[in-house]
Amino acid sequence: MVNFINIRNKIINTFIIFNSLTDARKYAYLNFKSKGTFKNDKMDYMSYGIKLIVFSTVFIFKSTIKYLSIYISSLMNGNKPIIFNSIEMVVTEKCNLLCPGCISLIPHYKDPENKDVDDLSSYLSTFLDVVDYISIIKIMGGEPFLNRNLSSFLEKFCSEKRYSEKFNKLVFITNGTVTPDKDTLKVMGLFKDKIEVRVSNYGKKVVKLQIR
Repeated sequence: MVNFINIRNKIINTFIIFNSLTDARKYAYLNFKSKGTFKNDKMDYMSYGIKLIVFSTVFIFKSTIKYLSIYISSLMNGNKPIIFNSIEMVVTEKCNLLCPGCISLIPHYKDPENKDVDDLSSYLSTFLDVVDYISIIKIMGGEPFLNRNLSSFLEKFCSEKRYSEKFNKLVFITNGTVTPDKDTLKVMGLFKDKIEVRVSNYGKKVVKLQIR
């Protein structure tokens, strides 16, 4: 029997894409400004609210359909489905910022290094082979774009169906100060429906920049 309470909880957890009200407002601002929702750079809260409700409804509907199809398919085969809202992969310990409150403690690494792409590929492929679905695979650092050898890794998991159908998005979490190498940019362009970039918001605090 399908446990709809667990399904509901997974959908709700997946939907928590905004870390705070401030992030939600900025998200809406960036997405709706070009469509005239904001006048004189001020937020039209009514338009924002309506569009955010529509966005939320569509997101939850798509998630519901996806999770239900996976659950039903697995249960019909006599298996208990294994679904993750998200996982994180650290592709490098290097970063070009020295943020005093870094949650990953990157400034304290004495000899930061990039992770071997073959090892990363092996880890992720093994993981995907034993799960049914992952909504988001976060590509983390350090600053992930300082690893200049990610193109083959991205191409493999976005192009091979046995992997790409197991996840919704590969999401880069970046500080926005490093441009990806040309090979990575090319792959990102080819698979723009599977790869997403999110720029971290550090607020108005000034952080010291330093290239390691």
